[in-house]
Amino acid sequence: MPELQFFFNMVFFRVETRGS
Repeated sequence: MPELQFFFNMVFFRVETRGS
């Protein structure tokens, strides 16, 4: 399920930017 991977990738990226 590439869609799920993309979703998780976006969430992880957002969390990383928020933590910065």
